[in-house]
Amino acid sequence: MADTVNSAQGGDGLIALSIADLLPDAQGEVVFLNDAGVSAINILDAQPVIGSGISEHHTTAQGIDVTGMAYSTFETGLTVYYPSDVTLLLT
Repeated sequence: MADTVNSAQGGDGLIALSIADLLPDAQGEVVFLNDAGVSAINILDAQPVIGSGISEHHTTAQGIDVTGMAYSTFETGLTVYYPSDVTLLLT
């Protein structure tokens, strides 16, 4: 799962993952690609978010252009990018 996560949709359009399930790339980034129509991502055991917004021009270590995607950066330095039409839930 390093760098990208291709979402598998549950019956309710929600996918839930533990923060330990996320394996970041060399830059500490994970990208969710929503090819299954997921409406929300729930990250369990999430740490505090220290930054969030919409990404300006940026390419990940694996060459994925995340420009225009929403992002959240956690206290540990992990940054999660996800489609801006997906809700990120932190529990």
